[in-house]
Amino acid sequence: MSLSFAVSADIIKQLFEDDSFVEDYSDKYQVSSTFCELLLRELGDDERVPEFEQISRITDVDISPLYQMLKYCDEADIESVSRFLQDKTEEERNREIEKLKSDNAKMLGNIDIVILTLENLITALSKVGDLAKIVTFHEPDRFLKEYFADDSFGQDLRNFKRFAEFAKSKGANTLFYRIN
Repeated sequence: MSLSFAVSADIIKQLFEDDSFVEDYSDKYQVSSTFCELLLRELGDDERVPEFEQISRITDVDISPLYQMLKYCDEADIESVSRFLQDKTEEERNREIEKLKSDNAKMLGNIDIVILTLENLITALSKVGDLAKIVTFHEPDRFLKEYFADDSFGQDLRNFKRFAEFAKSKGANTLFYRIN
C-alpha cells in the first residue's frame, strides 16, 4: 500500500475550481510520494540523520517550516483522531484535540515562510554538487539515489514552490500536507 501525498492549502477547493490549475496539476504543481517519504523519515526514531535533514545541513537552510506542515490537521482529520481516541477519557480526548488545534493555530499564515524556505533551498541546491554523491542514504535504495541524481528532488521543490505561489495568488494563507 502506498501513501497518497499532496501539498494542500486552506483554499484548496477554490484552487481546483480553476480549470488551468486542474489541467496543469500533474506537471506543474504535484509533488511526488518520494518527497513525502523523505519528510516522514524525520519522524523515525533511529540515530541516523535523515536524508532531508542532511540536505538542510549541506545547504544551511532551515527546513523546519516544511516539517511543521506535517503537524496540521484539518477538521476532518481532527474528527478522525477523535474517533481513534474513544478508549480515552473525555478529558484526555479534549486535551489531545486542543493540542491539535493549538498546533494548527501555530501554522496559520505560514505560506510566506514556506515560500521563502523553498526559494532558499532551491537557490542553495543550485550551488551544491550531485546530492546523490553527498547524502548518506540509510537504505541501499538505488531509486532514492536516482531521485537525487536525475533532479526529481529539485523538480519536486520547484513544483511545491509553484503550487505555493499559485495558492498565495488566489488568496491562500496556510499550506499543509494531505497524506492518506
